[in-house]
Parts: sequence; C-alpha cells; structure tokens
Amino acid sequence: MKDLIWLDSVIRSTDGTWCTKGFFRDGEGFIPQEQPYSSLPSEVVKNSGDRFENVRTTEKKFTWYDLKAADPLVYPRELLESFAKDIPITDGHTIFSIGDEEPFYVPAALLIRALFMGSRLLDRYILIPNAVDLLGFVNSTENEIEIKTTRDVKALDLSGRFARTLAWMLTQDDGKKAHASVLKNAYEGKICLDLPSISMAGWAYGIQVGNGLLVTELKGLDVKFPLTQDTISIQVGKTTKQFTKYEPSVKSPLSREKAVERGLSKI
Repeated sequence: MKDLIWLDSVIRSTDGTWCTKGFFRDGEGFIPQEQPYSSLPSEVVKNSGDRFENVRTTEKKFTWYDLKAADPLVYPRELLESFAKDIPITDGHTIFSIGDEEPFYVPAALLIRALFMGSRLLDRYILIPNAVDLLGFVNSTENEIEIKTTRDVKALDLSGRFARTLAWMLTQDDGKKAHASVLKNAYEGKICLDLPSISMAGWAYGIQVGNGLLVTELKGLDVKFPLTQDTISIQVGKTTKQFTKYEPSVKSPLSREKAVERGLSKI
C-alpha cells in the first residue's frame, strides 16, 4: 500500500458509494486514489521510511475538555506545505485548531473516527441518512438507558464502545446532530462535522508546524460521552448486556521503540 500523503475530500462514485479522495506517494511523485468512506484510515498522513524531508515529527499527550470550542482553520492547505507543496490539495478536509499557545491542528477525519466509527456496524452506517434511528430506540429510566436495537444489529456488534456511542446519539441531540453533519458535509464534498460538546484525552502523533502540532493520528483515546445515566442496557434479540457509561481506555501509546521506528519520536 502506498503511503498516504493527505486525505483530501469526499466524492461519490458512479455506483453511489461514498469515497474519500486521497493523494498517495508514487515514487517521487503522487497519485490520487479513492477509498470507501467506511474505511476512513486511522492516519491521515503516512510517513513510513521517513520520506518527508525537513519535517519534524513528535508525539504529545492531550486532554480536550470541550471539542465544541475548537475553531476550523480558514486556509488548512497552508499547514500542509512542508510536505505536500506541489500537490493540488483543496480545502475539502477541515482542520480544527484546539488550544492557543501550542495548538493542536486536528483533521476532521480523526475526530469522525474517534466519535462515530470503530466497529463493523458503526463504520457501515457513518453516511446513511437517519442512521441513528435505524440502529435502535431508547426508553430511559432515572438510572439506566435502555436501548432496543433493530434487526440490523447483531449480538456480535455488542461492545462497550458501540453501546456508549449509540446511547449518546439516541439520548443527546448534540450527538445525533454531529453524526448527521458528517453526511451533510459529504454532500458538499467535505470531510467535516459539526463538533459536539464532548471531552476526550489520549496521545496525538503528528508533524510540528511552528509552535503547533498537525495531528496525523490519535492513540489511547478516552472519550467521555456526556450521558446522564450511569448504566446502559442494550438488547439485541433475546440477548441483553449492560455497560457502564464510562470505561477508561486500556490502550497504551506507542512504545518509544515503535515511535522511533515510525518516525514519530521526539527529536
């Protein structure tokens, strides 16, 4: 697989499939290539073999308390000039600025993956109209969110991540609107979303740009979905499972050796 230089925009193929358009390294040049949106990559820039010259890569721990406070960059292309100067990049992929003195520049694709993708079913439903209503309906009590799923959900789909994401979208307008906005932006050819009020923490890997970090990958994520009830009970057919509204991530950031191998160690 060729190295991804940048994930640029959204197009719809002749058979109606939503695809992302990216620019991939091809020898000393590049080629545009399309991939299904449901296969949104975890890295929006791939730098295997240290092929980007004069680029400083690093990793940084973060806590973002409210994504809604982030601002979209007016001219995101300017951040990419250090490694994609001669590539016809558009402004079809929104980059959000988080923080002031040492900002994180976060591509929308990474936030879409972090909030709404990560399982077979969630990936498949990312650009389906009214997807939330097609997955289940909710009957909450004072202490518990009770979800009954539709026939599209199978027992193998049940996980804490799936339950929390679905519960958030079913019970909080902010979550449902943010999910729907991914499709709204796709119709405009953009990889973007309306940011919800939600917090997340983890490790950001990326390219140093001035005093900020252009984030290319997020790891070890803890997403705190703003759920009122402490317990989620989700039913699939005759199977019912319960999950807590929050569970710390068990993922660890890349080891120093792995980071060095991937060109992401601090210099």
